[in-house]
Amino acid sequence: LALAGGLASSTAATLSLSQLSKAGGRASAYAGGVAMAWSVMVIRTGLIVAAIRPALLPMLWLPLGAMFAATLLVAGLLLWRQPSKTEAKLALPNPLDLKSAIVFAAVLTLALVLSRLAQAAWGEGGVFGVATIAGAFDADAVTISMGRLSAGELSDQVAARAIVIAVLVNTAFKVVLALGAGAQRYRNMVLLTGALTISSGILAITTAISLGWA
Repeated sequence: LALAGGLASSTAATLSLSQLSKAGGRASAYAGGVAMAWSVMVIRTGLIVAAIRPALLPMLWLPLGAMFAATLLVAGLLLWRQPSKTEAKLALPNPLDLKSAIVFAAVLTLALVLSRLAQAAWGEGGVFGVATIAGAFDADAVTISMGRLSAGELSDQVAARAIVIAVLVNTAFKVVLALGAGAQRYRNMVLLTGALTISSGILAITTAISLGWA
């Protein structure tokens, strides 16, 4: 279920599992499910980039790989040798739902327009600012918009860094969501997962930039 949640919406999966943690059950199972959903989200980001702008992949493999490894490691530690099967019915959005499609299209269009305007007005800093704000709501929209812009008016380096920023901010947003909706022990586990994921991503992108890879 966590895998499906990560494919459909890791944010919705995080909220749903957070709410379930208050109803009882093993906190480690729910927190492990969240980590698994986040790992799928990182893979999804890589697949989107590969589909629309594969030239960005050499700049993204290190930060995305580090975040994927961190979330997968935590998921494995939390889910390994669970004594019993934990039932969880996730409330996930239907990807074919018209409302969901309209919201995604609106965020994508807004990210594209604002990125162009921000770049013209404030340069790279403006693009990163848009990635930070829009990424909290939908990292996929930022990924697609950066991929499209990098094919023309935006450099690959700026686009790659903006994508990483969006994924990091989106992860931080989901941590906040879990802290507000989950049980105490579950919150501690998700907070640790988020801290490890975000710190590994920051370290990886910083390393990639210093080596001239991004």
